[in-house]
Amino acid sequence: MRRFHDGLQGKLRHFDPEQFLPLIASQLERSLRHVSEARRFPPHFLVHAAEINCASYVPRYKTHIRENILAGLMNYYMSNDDCASAYTLEDIRRIDIFFFSIYRQQLVLQQGYRMHDLARSLRLFTDSASDLPRTDAYLTKVFGFSIRSWQLIGFAVFAQASGTGTSVLTPSQFSTISDQTLQRALVPILDELSDSIDGIKEVHRESRKDNRIIYDLHIPSVFLQKPLVRLSDGRFFALHYPWLLRGAMEGIFDIGRTRISKDFGAEFGLVFERYVGEILRECLTEAKFVPEAEMQRLTNESVCDYAVELPNAIVFIECKAVGYTASLPSVSAIENSNAISKIGSAFDQIASTIQLIQRSVIGGLFEPIGEKKLYGIVVTFRHIPSANHPDFRRSAIEPQSSLAPTLSSFLAHPAQVLDVSELEDMLSIGLSMSVGLDSLIEEKAALPPQAGYEWEAFLSRKMDETCRIPSLSRRSEEFMANHKVSYGLSDAKAVTGKGA
Repeated sequence: MRRFHDGLQGKLRHFDPEQFLPLIASQLERSLRHVSEARRFPPHFLVHAAEINCASYVPRYKTHIRENILAGLMNYYMSNDDCASAYTLEDIRRIDIFFFSIYRQQLVLQQGYRMHDLARSLRLFTDSASDLPRTDAYLTKVFGFSIRSWQLIGFAVFAQASGTGTSVLTPSQFSTISDQTLQRALVPILDELSDSIDGIKEVHRESRKDNRIIYDLHIPSVFLQKPLVRLSDGRFFALHYPWLLRGAMEGIFDIGRTRISKDFGAEFGLVFERYVGEILRECLTEAKFVPEAEMQRLTNESVCDYAVELPNAIVFIECKAVGYTASLPSVSAIENSNAISKIGSAFDQIASTIQLIQRSVIGGLFEPIGEKKLYGIVVTFRHIPSANHPDFRRSAIEPQSSLAPTLSSFLAHPAQVLDVSELEDMLSIGLSMSVGLDSLIEEKAALPPQAGYEWEAFLSRKMDETCRIPSLSRRSEEFMANHKVSYGLSDAKAVTGKGA
């Protein structure tokens, strides 16, 4: 893999990134729109080439970029073996880890940022800023911007970058912003959303040290965390618009978990739990809803966040405001990650809740279980690939759960791990089609293994324009209208992605 990586650097170090990146961005957009283009120019190879170019560029070179340079590069990528995938499939025979890695490498690039995603982020951060006081105070003191400023300026940056059609923006484009607090926050926010060519070079070098190089093609792109490239003349370049919008709307989560850590985790965990409860109540109006606080009035033992009693089932729901953040998709990194540990503890909380019902400690809050089926759902903030694959569950999650065998004996099917976007889709499908959570779990469980274990694919086949959560639609429409009016923004390229 080192030889492949060095060969790429040799091919790309002669090209000025300020000329090469626009070429990559243009082809990336075509590849994401057209399957025929994606076959010839795979999006994940294009983004990887952009990072290698920034990481290896030698300023004294100013080589002319030939028209067919990308075709030659793609041939080079395709003619080399993917050592990490070969090791995962052939040496350790872990297809679940292979799927985990491929999801992060390829599918993350193909996802858009939807209106529901926009509304959720507003509700979790700007609308909840008063419930994140230590986080907001830290951001204001250390960085010079508040939670509200981050999202407002971040969206304005996305709108300007995508609206120009050239992916390039300058700070002077925001001179129409009259709010002085927002104006002062502009530069520090641009700094946090961006990195220089030298900065990208350093991050790339650090991430490939020692034996990490075997995972070269599977380490998350630097542009996912820093979606803007800071050019030498003070301009900024956006390689991939959905990643810029994601950074603008969810970047507080990434800053919080890496810079504020404990305070942020405690505050945001409660906000996330409350948000999940709000959308459950909105969409499941006919169900009996039992929150954690109600159960805790009867016991000091561990319980889950919500129990939703349906006519023929009870669904136990535990929220974990986590995502997989390690750069490597190795077995060791995955099995020792905080996210997997939290999912394991969520299994224990669901199992404990069911035990308390059976022991009649909190049984009075529910109708007699009788023949009712029991289901478990763990809701995460970010997607955890392969979390529902049997091999992944057995080797990574269940060792983190002391009650995993007990939980399996209680439930009709293994507890399901969904990210919050998938839960929203599940609920919106239920609203649109009058289908219960239990029915959707049963339908998916009946599919053959070759259909896959990811909820995203299953739900996307059912989603249409009628699948909406009303409060999320209202919030995103309100924000889009107010933001464009307040800041004089031209229409940005559409917030892309399937569904609402």
